Parts: sequence; structure tokens; C-alpha cells
Amino acid sequence: MLSSWEKEFAEKVFSQISSSDGPRGSYSEWYSKFAASLLYRASLYSISEGGVFARVDPSLEADLAKCMEVWRRFLIGELSNPGTNELHMVPIGWFSDVKSDDTPVYWNRYIKRSVEIDIPHSDSLDFVAVYCKIGPIAFFGHVRNYGKLWKGTRLSINHGLHSPKFVVLPGNLLDYFFSRAKMAEAMARSVNPNQRVKTDREVRKNLERMRTSPLFEAMQADAERFGVAAITHAEEDERTD
Repeated sequence: MLSSWEKEFAEKVFSQISSSDGPRGSYSEWYSKFAASLLYRASLYSISEGGVFARVDPSLEADLAKCMEVWRRFLIGELSNPGTNELHMVPIGWFSDVKSDDTPVYWNRYIKRSVEIDIPHSDSLDFVAVYCKIGPIAFFGHVRNYGKLWKGTRLSINHGLHSPKFVVLPGNLLDYFFSRAKMAEAMARSVNPNQRVKTDREVRKNLERMRTSPLFEAMQADAERFGVAAITHAEEDERTD
């Protein structure tokens, strides 16, 4: 079943998505199953890395374990729905044109291209979730949610629409995306300069293909918005072939 859900997602969502508008049309029960399986696996990976909540509150590990059990039972048909451990899908492309002085210069590359998982939480710990981002689509699985507003993004169990008419999201969600984009930029800039030279050489060899790639489009968008310096590195000015 997992492979069929992944096939549905690849063909009906990912291959057709417009990063600025998000996926359109309707979906059926496969989408909530795909999201649950994705977030369950992301949780397993986070646990395998160790110390998920050690620096925050070790008791939250029990909440994550309970949440994972709910998703597991939902996946195998023992539960008809995930209950309060809701599954949400947020097309991050909604935020592509956001106007803010804090917008990271890596913004378009992050929202359109990056792939990552995380366990975000509020300072008060009244909200905890599993976060899994695949390019311009972000999935959130609620581990704990006391009063935070999430409307229009919850995946329906049977049938739903990709483009809801009314959406409400927590006010600090954009700040969270900004922080993740800045982390992605820091990682990109930490690449060894010698490795960056090799990458540049490969890009030049395949320049025509690169110009039509989604990555190039994201880089171009960042350069147009933030200046060419947004996609260059100071170290490159000093490199030699």
C-alpha cells in the first residue's frame, strides 16, 4: 500500500505542483495515508538520531510515542482517523512573495527545493508537531496542540480539496519557516570551497540543462529579489582553478 500512496502523491501532487499556488483539484483517502506514513517515518528517524526532546522536556517523548502509535493504527486500518494527532499539508509556496525585512536571502531555494524533517514546538510546549518538507510542500503531524489555530490545512480522511477557500495558521509559523531557511543557507555556505569549485565545474558542463531546472529558477528568484550576492559566496572570489 505504501508504494501506491507514494505513486499517487508523485503523479497527482508533486509532478504537477506550482510552487506559487500549491496543488489544485481534489484528493481521496490515499493522501491522509501518505501523510501519516511520511510523518511516522520522520518520527522514527528523529528518534534514531537520539535526544529529540532531551534539551526541552523528556516527557514529550511519551507524547510522540503515543502519537506514532495512533498513526500506525490508522495506517493499518485499526483506527478510522488519527483523532487529535491531525495531519496537515501546507504548500509553502503560499509564502513565496511574503514582504518582510526578515526574509532570508535563501528564501526561494528553501521553499521550493529543500527537503527536511524537524520536531517544532512552541516555547510553552502547548504545541508540538512532526514536520516533514518535500520541496514546496510541508506536512505537519500534530503531537500536541492546545488551542493553536490551524484551519483549512487539515487533510480529510476520505475526500478533500487541495486549495481551501479559508485558511488560518499560527502567527509564528512564518518565523519558523524563516529560521529553517536561514539554517539551510548556513549549511549551504559551510560547504568546503574546493567542493564548491567542483560543483561549479559540473554546472558549467551542463549549463543548458541547469538553466531549465527548478533549482536555477529558485536561484534566479533569490538573485532578482535580494541581489546577486544572495547566490554567491565570498570564498569564491578568492578561488583559483
